[in-house]
Amino acid sequence: MNYASWDLSTAAAKISKGLPLRILTDIQKRLELSNTELAEAISIPVRTLARRRNEKRLSPTESERAWRIARLIDRAAEVLGGEEKARKWMKGPNYALGNVSPIEMAKTEPGTEIVEQLLGQIEHGIPV
Repeated sequence: MNYASWDLSTAAAKISKGLPLRILTDIQKRLELSNTELAEAISIPVRTLARRRNEKRLSPTESERAWRIARLIDRAAEVLGGEEKARKWMKGPNYALGNVSPIEMAKTEPGTEIVEQLLGQIEHGIPV
């Protein structure tokens, strides 16, 4: 699923209801994350992650965090030329982000915007 293609109205409606757990499965698979890394990426305890796997749905707050990461993966794959390049880029330290990985930077909405701006610069060949 291409989460970056959701318009804001669609995203708001889906997130407010709580996204299905498959978004986490998608993130985990695409970035090759352990359960601990996945829980860290969306800022929830590992035990809460385990409970959500039984409940099959995320809370609206967790949904927003997961959607934020998922749309960045989509955008990185588009800009960088594929899933493998996006995975490495999302997980590795980035000089332009103060040697913090994009996935770490994206734990907040302002951090996500910084990562999106960086991807825009990369896309347009602007030195970073």
